[in-house]
Amino acid sequence: MEIRIGKYECQVRLGEGKSHNLQRFESARHSNAEHELFVVLEGRCHFDVEERCVELEAGEALLIPPTRFHCPTYTSPELSLLVLPFTVRGTESLLPEDVDCTRLVLSELSVSLCKKMTDEASGSAPFKNDALRACGALLLTEVFRLAARLEPERDAGPTVEADKRFALIDNFFETAAEGGGSETELAELVHLSRRQLARILLSAYGMGFREKLLRSRMDRAGFLLRTTQLPISEIAERVGYSSMTSFFKAFRHRHSTTPKLYRESFSHTKLGHGDGK
Repeated sequence: MEIRIGKYECQVRLGEGKSHNLQRFESARHSNAEHELFVVLEGRCHFDVEERCVELEAGEALLIPPTRFHCPTYTSPELSLLVLPFTVRGTESLLPEDVDCTRLVLSELSVSLCKKMTDEASGSAPFKNDALRACGALLLTEVFRLAARLEPERDAGPTVEADKRFALIDNFFETAAEGGGSETELAELVHLSRRQLARILLSAYGMGFREKLLRSRMDRAGFLLRTTQLPISEIAERVGYSSMTSFFKAFRHRHSTTPKLYRESFSHTKLGHGDGK
């Protein structure tokens, strides 16, 4: 069903429209290529969105932009829920890129429109699609207004200034280069969700967490080969590898040679050139 809101064309997907329990809508953790609007008509429910828990009561809605992983974690027995997936031509997301979801408080009119939509969707009255389109247009108009006007909800926690954040990130990878350190630990350190952290790493370093960690470890291995006489097996262990095969493969991928040849190439540069005679 196509609905135009201002300059945007929305493609709305409406099925039965009403869910009373977890079995009536997708309960597994998932992400979609479209926006999803969940409107609570009766009862209560909780959603996990990325690494947040959002609680909803009757009259409230949750707007989730594309690609955000989410799932319901609790529904009250009397839950009545309108699930409205839709795409928006002309924009990838109604919300800022680093916002995973926004909770909206709907007007009484919009809530009544949602109830009307659930009734129409499950019935066969004349002009059913026209009624659904009219209700959907009014509902989405309010959703668009609220999304544009409200400050997006963010995790309530301490913030870290950008300069300090990058210093923490650099120090984390320097320490993690000799084993240990997870993406979750780094996200908690700089008070970001893993998705927000991934965007920052991609913007600052042009790579994700795993690639950045691997590069840090191989750079550390190269440093130890150049500046110490530690056995290669010990260096592999220091940078987090219990398998020599895996270490050799990772090292060759980064430095285009073996650890032994890499060390020899640098030891040759340290040889004296004689006294000129």
